[in-house]
Amino acid sequence: MLSALLPPGIGRVGVFVDADPDTMAQAARAARLTHLQLHGSEPPEIIPTLPLPVIKSLRLKGPGDLNLIARYAGVANCLALLVEPYVPQAPGGTGAVLDWTVACQARDFARARGARFILSGGLTPYNVGRAVRQVTPDGVDVSTGVETDGRKDVLKIFAFVAEARLSPRATHLWAKCQVSGAMRRLAPNLVSTKRSHS
Repeated sequence: MLSALLPPGIGRVGVFVDADPDTMAQAARAARLTHLQLHGSEPPEIIPTLPLPVIKSLRLKGPGDLNLIARYAGVANCLALLVEPYVPQAPGGTGAVLDWTVACQARDFARARGARFILSGGLTPYNVGRAVRQVTPDGVDVSTGVETDGRKDVLKIFAFVAEARLSPRATHLWAKCQVSGAMRRLAPNLVSTKRSHS
């Protein structure tokens, strides 16, 4: 099992879209997950019933969707809110960039309600440093932004994490990268790195 090969301290995040609680619980046990990341239309009421801390993804079209944050902020067992752009028929991983002005509004809206804020959507090694400086998220999320020809690229992963960490605002940054088992073995300490998160 790949999760057994990971060194201590590396988070194992399972990504789900509208899965039932039993399926998520079974997957969490089988893969030894540490967190659940929900990318569907899961209601706030389901989050406290899940066996692991939850990162809830919210897809925003614009400022009019900030009320989505209010539905999930403060819900028990919800570790953080991950905000990404709305793309029809796609629950995530599109490479589309969220308007950073909207992201800043979402950040303020989330923090005012006591929620951690993770920025996602179109982040790459070339823009993540600027995103961290401008939006000052509690974490960043990447998938397609570190791929080449549809496969995770270890050099892009190294570059992404390095750029995120170099930002003067990255003291408390949690850089999470969804990568394949092969990449986990090649760069285990860069897969999911939590830095002094208070």
